[in-house]
Amino acid sequence: MFIARARNTNGILTWAQSMALIVVASLIVPGCGGKNAVVLSPAMHDLGVVWQGETKTATLHLSNDSEGNVSVRSIEGSCKCQDIAIDKRDLRPGEAATITVKFVGGREAAQGAHRVHVKLADGSELDAFVVCEVRPTVRVVDAKSTAISATTDDGGSGAVGILVDKRTEEVRITLARGGFASVVTESLPAEAHDGYVRYLARVSIPRGLSSDVFVDHLQVRAKDKVLHEVPIQIAVRSEVAIRPAEIFFGIGARGVRESCNVIVRKGNATVRVGRAELSDGTPGMAEVQPDGAGVVIVVDELPVGEFQAPKVKSGALKLHCEGVPSGPLIVPVTWVAR
Repeated sequence: MFIARARNTNGILTWAQSMALIVVASLIVPGCGGKNAVVLSPAMHDLGVVWQGETKTATLHLSNDSEGNVSVRSIEGSCKCQDIAIDKRDLRPGEAATITVKFVGGREAAQGAHRVHVKLADGSELDAFVVCEVRPTVRVVDAKSTAISATTDDGGSGAVGILVDKRTEEVRITLARGGFASVVTESLPAEAHDGYVRYLARVSIPRGLSSDVFVDHLQVRAKDKVLHEVPIQIAVRSEVAIRPAEIFFGIGARGVRESCNVIVRKGNATVRVGRAELSDGTPGMAEVQPDGAGVVIVVDELPVGEFQAPKVKSGALKLHCEGVPSGPLIVPVTWVAR
């Protein structure tokens, strides 16, 4: 198994460092081999792949092959990911103790050898190593694909490759806010991706968004639990500018009465709005100003209870403007319960 270079500051040793220590231990520490010795075996235990959050167990044996009694003063691991227990600390000649090492896959991917260090009452020290490769449950295949370009006239699209541990059930990939964009997910078999299922999340951007940069997150969910979030950036190019390009409303415990004036401009000129409407499920009313120079969204005393599940609700303001042939312009609207 290939072991890549790991950080030594956390007690995680590289393959070369581990093997060197094992050789040195076998040469200088009584008990690493031969008769009349205290033996900690095996010198190296390979757990293979440990998935993020998964627990695997390694079993080591401390054997007293000497002619005298042996007492274990302490036993410890080189990192917090190890939970170590020993069934007995005092060994008569010919007796052995079982050491159980539970290894929990951490939040980040890592490869290396983790030391189990035993100190005996007579001052002798013995080492063994637990080797593993920690793999995250979710990996983004191509981070460059998380930047998506679009135009007001044509919209746009992009695809983000995401690998998910094949044991994960009921996987869904959605946008955290949504409201103005949509996601279609395709999956490929796990056999082709070394234990992962490859998901291709295709993000579709509708036409009509203002010239601006929007930030959202692809959420990888399993049974409605968010496993991972992938930030995506949507850059829209257009001569038409809507200010504000996004609308956020906060809902407090007593409800809310808020308003927001939206202006559409093309170059230096203000674009007249003929009609405005809010998408289904978006609270409030959209009213066009008498001169058509803007739109006011008004929400009056909306109780927070409607937004407790989920705490974020998304929708869109659609603007039908004069001289804009691409169709209705879209302004994302987000409500956040606070």
